Amino acid sequence: MRNRLHTKHVQTGATLSARPREGATLVEVLMSLLIFSVGIVSVFTLFPVSLLSSIQATKLTNSKILSDNVVELIRTNPGYLRPPGGAAGDVWKGIWEPNTEYVIGDLVWPSFDSGSLFPTPNYAYRCTNVIPPMPPPMPPPPPTSGSIEPAWRRSGTTNDGNLQWTPVTANSHYVVDPLGRFIDGTARESFGFNSAAELNPATSRIVRTAGGGFTKYVPAAAPPIEEFTTYNQALQAFSQPDSWSVVFEEIPASVSATTVTLPPGVEIGAVSATNHRVVVTSPDGKIAAVRPILSLSGQTITLDTLGTSTPPSSPLPGNLNSTSEVGKVRVEAFNPRYSYFLTVRRPGPYEKPTVTAVVVFNRSYSFDDEEVYDANFAANDGMGTGFSGVTEVTAGPLSPDTIRVSWDTDTSVEAKPLIREGNYVFDARNVLWYQIIDIGTEQSAGAGKRRVDITVKESIEVSTPATGNASDVGRAIFLPGIVKVFEL
Repeated sequence: MRNRLHTKHVQTGATLSARPREGATLVEVLMSLLIFSVGIVSVFTLFPVSLLSSIQATKLTNSKILSDNVVELIRTNPGYLRPPGGAAGDVWKGIWEPNTEYVIGDLVWPSFDSGSLFPTPNYAYRCTNVIPPMPPPMPPPPPTSGSIEPAWRRSGTTNDGNLQWTPVTANSHYVVDPLGRFIDGTARESFGFNSAAELNPATSRIVRTAGGGFTKYVPAAAPPIEEFTTYNQALQAFSQPDSWSVVFEEIPASVSATTVTLPPGVEIGAVSATNHRVVVTSPDGKIAAVRPILSLSGQTITLDTLGTSTPPSSPLPGNLNSTSEVGKVRVEAFNPRYSYFLTVRRPGPYEKPTVTAVVVFNRSYSFDDEEVYDANFAANDGMGTGFSGVTEVTAGPLSPDTIRVSWDTDTSVEAKPLIREGNYVFDARNVLWYQIIDIGTEQSAGAGKRRVDITVKESIEVSTPATGNASDVGRAIFLPGIVKVFEL
């Protein structure tokens, strides 16, 4: 009996030990978690990369669209490139016209060659004299231009019908930037600042024009005709036109041909006539009308139907000028996320200027963005000791693609420059743009000063002269948000 029981016990034990194992050991679970974690972390690291790539792709797409618009706009409106110059009383009359009456002080441009951005010769001409009339009894001839365009002279007087013209000396370099000029209601007439103050002396400043006209460089000068005179006007031409976002959409209390009144509970305190517009839609949403805002009073918005907007608008149409005809009223704000300005470089009086378009994303228009820093642009192309008038940018031999920049450590005096790989640096003396591809190690440059050497994509076109004169030091601007820089 004992042997049988023992045998059964052994057999039972053998049977239990032969069963397949169920579940997983702790080691196997941990190994699985480790492998899974590695995979998940790898996937998660792709999200920020893809997000940044998507943002960059969006910027490049919008900058490409705006770039194409810029090219066509400037080629069809070359008058935007008119340089500053002339006297305060001069009046811009555009391109010279035959058999046209002009008076002393009128400014004209010669005719353009086909496809050119500038006339030949590239001068403006001022009417300086009306040829004396014939003696009596002959009636005096009207002060008109000739029937054929004259051969414009680069110096002296050009005779034209009953008129005489003399060339106007224009600035060598300038910036066409009406948005930056009128952003805060004051005329920022130069490009570049030192701690919110314009560069001194005035002769070294880069003039910022308003997109046309011959403006004398004095704040009191009246703006000439045929140019942008407000920030709102310039928005239409110098920014991407579809940058509108909805502020609110409401059912109006009343609507007329020229006004829209909103219910008392609608907050319109943030709405202004500067960057907002009204969109009126029919109840089924199939009909809509867009109108700029002229003024606001309480809950009533007066639409700009007086021709003061750009382009001029008219009263609401008959099918949208009453409360019964309107479903909703939408107020939209213009957010110029993508804008541009132009820099014009004129190396010499007989050379064609170079026009460069600069596309910017979310430009802030602050003084800090245009802070000017002392710089040494590859002095002597790396063959000499370099510029020595300002010790913090004194160079040993700099390579032809290197710029040395310095700044004050006291941020109340000078903000630290925004130097990033891929960003751009602007040579504010020679109106040239360079893209940064490498940044050296930041170093001390003496008491209260820091400096860094940056490498740019192209060789420096115009080096800082090694004169040892502090007034000749290079000037660099690091404008943030630049997406694209290209020549027209």
